[in-house]
Amino acid sequence: MTPLLLLALFFIQDDKTTKLIDALGGDDLELRETAEAELVRIGRPAMAVVRKALGTAQGESKARLERVVKLLSEPRWMTDVAKAREVAAKEKKPLLVFTSIGDLDGAL
Repeated sequence: MTPLLLLALFFIQDDKTTKLIDALGGDDLELRETAEAELVRIGRPAMAVVRKALGTAQGESKARLERVVKLLSEPRWMTDVAKAREVAAKEKKPLLVFTSIGDLDGAL
């Protein structure tokens, strides 16, 4: 991709993120919940705009933004590999799987 195209995609993503953040303060509960879920789905690319908005957000919007930051900051651990594959495929994200041989006390 050319640098100009990458820059254009960056601004499009920021614009979408900003619109979702604005929706968090709307009157429609379903729209607020959908906007929060979409911010989480976008993931880390939305983080800078979300953190900036936290500086001026109030009330429920601030609480939702804080929840988004928390969810995006914490790794998600799953012990069911089949479920993890399903979630990764649905979210179109890579899956990193760790396995161990032996018990957790270090005895192999």
